Amino acid sequence: TMKKILALSRLLSRMVLAGALLLSVSTVYAEDLRALLNDRGYVAVELTENRFGHFIAHGELNNTPVDILVDSGATTTVVDQSFVSRINATTRESSIRAVGLGGSQGYLEIADFSDFSLGEQALEPREMKVMNLEHINRVYRSNDVRTLSAIIGSDYLKAHNAIIDY
Repeated sequence: TMKKILALSRLLSRMVLAGALLLSVSTVYAEDLRALLNDRGYVAVELTENRFGHFIAHGELNNTPVDILVDSGATTTVVDQSFVSRINATTRESSIRAVGLGGSQGYLEIADFSDFSLGEQALEPREMKVMNLEHINRVYRSNDVRTLSAIIGSDYLKAHNAIIDY
């Protein structure tokens, strides 16, 4: 069977008649949606789902393979401190204070990367915030799940008008 995606019109989703919500749903085949997005300049990046149900993008930072958690609930995109140390990326202090999962707090550092890609898509090199992700990676390791090198947060997703197809 062909995978289908439901598309809803914003206008129709707001229509109300006699207290009942009118909702018109049109069915679009996945290939048609993919073609439409390609025509509009979107590039597909494959996501894999790990055992925790987290979506992971695979890419490279400074020519080093990375597993990146896609987390629309995270405000900021961050790179793991141990990954930054391992590839000898230069960091600098910042005045940005962060609160992480479990209430951990601290100041973030900033690292500059010469290249960045997700899947086959090369992206503009940029500076990224650096944070210790050991609290996540410890849980991943204890469950035989590959550790993370970074988290892509809503700042990055919004800046690139990302669409996540679940």
